This record gives sequence, structure tokens and C-alpha cells, in this order.
Amino acid sequence: MLFSLVFLLGLAAAATVNLTRANVKSELISPAKFGGIDTGKFKPINPSLFKGVDLSGIDLSKIHTVPNLILGERPLRNAKISDPLFGDRQVSYFVTSNNLAIIDGDVAYGPVSSLLAHRSGAKSKEKRAFSGKDTWPNAEVKYKYDSAATASSIQNLVNDAINDWQTAAPWLRFTRLPDSATWTNGVLTITSNGCDGCWATLGYSATEPLHMNLGTNGACGDSCGGPVALHEFGHVLGLYHEHQRPDREAHVQYHCENLAPLCQNGKFMAKNTNCCNNVEPDCCKHTSDFGFINDSSLDWSGAYDINSLMHYPGSLFALAGTNTLTSSNPAVPVPVSNAASVSPMDLDRVCKRNVLECKPVCKQIQCPPPCDIVKPCPNSHGCRPPTRFDPDWTPPPCCVGGDDDNGSCRKWKNKCKAHGCPSGPS
Repeated sequence: MLFSLVFLLGLAAAATVNLTRANVKSELISPAKFGGIDTGKFKPINPSLFKGVDLSGIDLSKIHTVPNLILGERPLRNAKISDPLFGDRQVSYFVTSNNLAIIDGDVAYGPVSSLLAHRSGAKSKEKRAFSGKDTWPNAEVKYKYDSAATASSIQNLVNDAINDWQTAAPWLRFTRLPDSATWTNGVLTITSNGCDGCWATLGYSATEPLHMNLGTNGACGDSCGGPVALHEFGHVLGLYHEHQRPDREAHVQYHCENLAPLCQNGKFMAKNTNCCNNVEPDCCKHTSDFGFINDSSLDWSGAYDINSLMHYPGSLFALAGTNTLTSSNPAVPVPVSNAASVSPMDLDRVCKRNVLECKPVCKQIQCPPPCDIVKPCPNSHGCRPPTRFDPDWTPPPCCVGGDDDNGSCRKWKNKCKAHGCPSGPS
């Protein structure tokens, strides 16, 4: 399943399409682009929308628009914010049915009033609810569903995501509380509100209620699948989007010229413009979803992780047949769909955030292992111990316990991984 607003599912509805021949061809999405998605839920193109537009050579019967799923038919709004975590930058947000502002595609900023209070130039700056800096006490995520109906609808999806996280990090705990629609401070309330999309709060707060929504409303084509739920729990555990780390451009390039304008309110792009030089405020609102987050409280340490479950796929918000994100290393391309498992770097960062729970386990079994897997062993003597003929020779780090094929080191690393500990290079 493509993450490109299939993860978020927020491509514009037909009513907001740029009504020019070029944009009919580039912005309306063929169902073939969405491998594995039920395109029967997509809306057929209404030819009356294109009155006066040259449609010669374009078969509208083969082109659909994706419902505005994450937006729930709500338009994106722009705001320039000044925020300790998200910095001074432009954001696009939409408002959920429970009046939360969602920024960067799927991150709950807090109540709309909180976002507006953090607009640049605002006189008052109330404390933002969801700081993302706090960790869950004792590495225990306490959650509940807002109703028995919601639990019945999505608990298998939630349980699968929880099981995946606990398989990767057994020291994490998830405790389900009784279903209740009442928001509770320090507790994650999981909803499945129709057309609200897929999103979650970042990290933990003891003084505010926490939220996750996994929409599955077929009427608007909403489809928050397994990898999406896994990603949202990554946010809940305090992880942010990998492609928004400050050093992204050294590894992955953002192509603003390939960003789909997805204009709203009947507006359209000026001739010979794209999202690199757009001046129409009702177009290119997803530009901010590729902005950098510089806050030092977020862990951007370690190598750039193109396979992180928190990384967007290359085609996110892209014009048909193009990519918004490409790798600087052709041998390691940006994935075309959302990651379906927790990466070692994801795991390392969650471990660092929960050091009191993670480190004792890891220290006990000596993780990360003091060895590197190198094959073949870089010594003509193999991994035998030193002899009187070469007393200065010491076995290379791959040779653990005299194991020539690196089996001991690999077993050690696998043991670390199985306990949710850093396992070093693999």
C-alpha cells in the first residue's frame, strides 16, 4: 500500500482539481498507481467538472480521484507557527471532528486553539499540549477505545501493531483500560472517526489526554492498514518523521517541482509554475510536510534511516509518475511504500527514550555486542588462538569463540535484537 496519502490518504477530491489539460493528466490518479488498494472506493471522474477543458486523448473512465480521506473533506489551512519543538516555520493543518489540529500529515499538534496561540506574532503563547519530549512512565502505554464499537472495528489492527512493537522491544508494555469516550490525561484514546484519517499524538503527556485515530470508513475510502497503525504507534512512542530530520538533503532529496499542487477553493496554478515557485496560497499546501524539524529533544542521531517506518515513501504527494523524494545513493532507493516493520534504528531510538527499561536488559546481555560481522575472516590464520609462532596475532572482532563463519557474533546480535536492544551493524 502506498504511503503517499494512502498512508495518509489525503489527495484532493475532484472538486479541487486544477482545471487545465496538463493537470487533468498529471494530478488525477489512475487506480493502477495504487497497487493493493481497493480502488472501488475511489470516486469516478465527473466529466462535467472539465467543461471547456481539452480532454482529447484522455480516457476519463480510467481515471479516478482519491477521496480526501485524511481531511475528511476538510480543507487544509496554513499557519506560520513559532514553537519550541517544531520551530519557526509554515505548517499546513486540518481540523478533526474532535477539534484537534493535525500537522505534517498525521501528527496531532493539540487543540486548534493551541496551534493558533502559537502563530508567529501571537500575543499569548499557551503551553502546547503534546510536547513529544516526555516518555511513557515505565515504558508502559496505557490506552483505551472510545467505545465498544470502535474496539470491535479496529482492535485486530491495533493488536497487530502492538504485537509487532513488543516483538521488536519486549520491554515495552501496552495496557488496555476499559472503553470510554471520556478523555483522560496520560491515557491514549483510540478512535475510528469517519473520514478523520490516520494520525496520533507525539510522545506522552501526564497533563493532557492523548489521541490516535485509525479511520476505516469505507464511505470515504478511509483505509488505515497495518503499516499505518505501526507508524502511528511510532509517533505515540515519541518518534518523528525520518525525512524531516535536519540532514535529510545529504541523503535524500526533496523535489518541489514534483509536488502535486492539489489546489483548493477552485484555485489553480499560474502557467509555467510549480510548487517550487508557487504564489497561490490555496495550492501546494503539502510543501510544509517536507520541512525540517531542528529541535534537539528529538533524536536524530545515527545514520539516516531510509528504511525507517517513520520515513515517507518516494511518491508521497507526488504528481503521477514522479517522486517527491529520491535517494542520493541509487543503490539504496527511497521505498515506494510504507515500511511494514520496525527498523533497527527505530528500535535504538525508542530504547534511548526508555533507557531505564531498555538498558538494564541490554547491559545484562552485553548489547550492543563487542563484535562486527566480517566475512570471510580477514586473516589467513582464520580464528584460531595465538600460537608461539605468532604470539602477537589477535583474532579479528568477527571471530568470537573460535567461530570461523561468524556464527557466534551473529547469534549475539540476534539475541540483542530479540530483546529490543541496539545490535550494532548487521
